[in-house]
Amino acid sequence: MARVTLPSFLILMLLAVPAAAQVPLTLADAVAQARRQHPDVLAADARVTRATAGVREARAARLPRLDVVEGWQRGDMPVFAFSSRLSQRRLSADDFDIGRLNDPLSVDIFRTSVVIEQPVIDVGVRAAVRTATLDREMAVVEREQVQRDMTLATIEAYGQVLRLEALTTAASSAVEAAREDLAHATATRDAGRATDADVLMATVQEAAARDEAIDIAAQLAVTRARLNFLMGEPLDAVHALAPIAVVADVDELEAANEADALSRRADVRLAWTAERLAHAGVAAARAAFVPQVVARAAVEANGASFGSRARGWVVTTEVRWNVFRGFGDRARLAQARAVADERRLARAAATDRARLDIRAARTAVSAARARVDLSHAAVSAARESQRIVRDRYDNGLATGTDLLRASQAVADADARAIAAASDAAIAHARLQAALGVL
Repeated sequence: MARVTLPSFLILMLLAVPAAAQVPLTLADAVAQARRQHPDVLAADARVTRATAGVREARAARLPRLDVVEGWQRGDMPVFAFSSRLSQRRLSADDFDIGRLNDPLSVDIFRTSVVIEQPVIDVGVRAAVRTATLDREMAVVEREQVQRDMTLATIEAYGQVLRLEALTTAASSAVEAAREDLAHATATRDAGRATDADVLMATVQEAAARDEAIDIAAQLAVTRARLNFLMGEPLDAVHALAPIAVVADVDELEAANEADALSRRADVRLAWTAERLAHAGVAAARAAFVPQVVARAAVEANGASFGSRARGWVVTTEVRWNVFRGFGDRARLAQARAVADERRLARAAATDRARLDIRAARTAVSAARARVDLSHAAVSAARESQRIVRDRYDNGLATGTDLLRASQAVADADARAIAAASDAAIAHARLQAALGVL
């Protein structure tokens, strides 16, 4: 059988479309639709957008802050009246009269203030930018993991639908054969060559075949609905699916370097990023012990009316250093260090799990390939057996039941071959996921 490699998912698409049938849905189309439309993928995109905005917000703290305030006040409180006239540069000798100081007239003041503040030294801002950058990196990797999980889930659902469709065909053949057995047993009993026990045994066999067919049909309905859910389509949508088979580059995947695979896997990268984020949290906690230096400049225009103002300016430099805050800063630092230790251990565990996942996936692929080869041999044997039984039937040496049994054996072998191919494709996709190339 010809084999074609699909670089994106390394899955072989074999199309077999009857002229009157709908165009079958390929695995590549199903995966692309799931990665494009599923709510989990869209939510991951939104998280990346949010994290990107968080980086811009954190970096904004490095830039100067500019505030413009326009205000009006009126009052006759002594301090307010004196300071307002002073800021308007309107004081005279009469304003120092004791009577006017204690009981001034009402004063209006219109104030325009422009203040610019620039952090000069702020370790906390640097730590916040680092934290936001790592948070965005985590969001990007999480999106990759969601897309990978969605791809793998779609491949699994797609393969299960094909497998259950093949089992449905085999189950229908089994029901037909069981009914033929029941009819034969009934006729034999009526002819006096069998007993009621034979008929009852055939009845039980026919009921068991129908029970299995009902169970397979129910599983198929649920699996089809799951595939539709993953693709973001109505649950009751019906698609004709193209068959799938194993690709030809499995040997190359099995020989892939484990270290390279670990560097590509989203879960391992997430664990590494989470550890780095925890160390950024330690740096942020340490920032509480470092002084902040802030420069500020302000310009004011004050007047008794809106159009008449007196201007003034002031430049300030501040050093802020918290000396005591109830040992809360030390507690936060200890907590951040504990989180860093926890993330370090979690990263080591994630790496070990990934190694185990890779080995298990490689073993599963080898077993699946062996099953595919075995199923092909079984199909050939079943078809040859059917040919022999058909020849015997044509020569009167076999019964219709024998012919029906041979046909059922072919259907069972075909079903197992399709199931083996689907399972092999799923195992191959899991190996791709384990190696971080899905």
